[in-house]
Amino acid sequence: MKPGQLSNIFTILLMLLFSACREDSLYHEFRPLTQWNRAEVLCFEDSLAFAPGKAGNVEIIVQLRNNNSYPYANLCLNADIFLTDSVYREFIDIKLTKEDGKWTGSGWGSLFTHEVILKSLPMTGKFKIELSHAMQDEVLEGIRNVGVCLRLK
Repeated sequence: MKPGQLSNIFTILLMLLFSACREDSLYHEFRPLTQWNRAEVLCFEDSLAFAPGKAGNVEIIVQLRNNNSYPYANLCLNADIFLTDSVYREFIDIKLTKEDGKWTGSGWGSLFTHEVILKSLPMTGKFKIELSHAMQDEVLEGIRNVGVCLRLK
């Protein structure tokens, strides 16, 4: 096995461990990133088929993973949420470090996972969520994955 292969295998296993969805999840998708250009919009969309009696409020959760090369204590995101009959625009400022400078979120080593509830909405039918970063850097380093999870509330 080559020197870098073991760390790559460990990273993949770690990502699978942290990306496990709960039973009440309706949708979950993670996008891998090596760098994130400000003009790059990550689009998550699907149709939700609710069973009778299951329709109700859905929490929209933004998930992300960063490594130690991320240079800031926070991450600012623009989120556009398109539902069948409405559109929402949100600005999210996610705090990634504690006051002592240590990373928040779950994880160990150099990879940390964060979850932020974006919004709770009554949702039926189709949805589309677009995320883009709103940081000062044109190209953002250190964000390894960005995802969206929809859970029944």
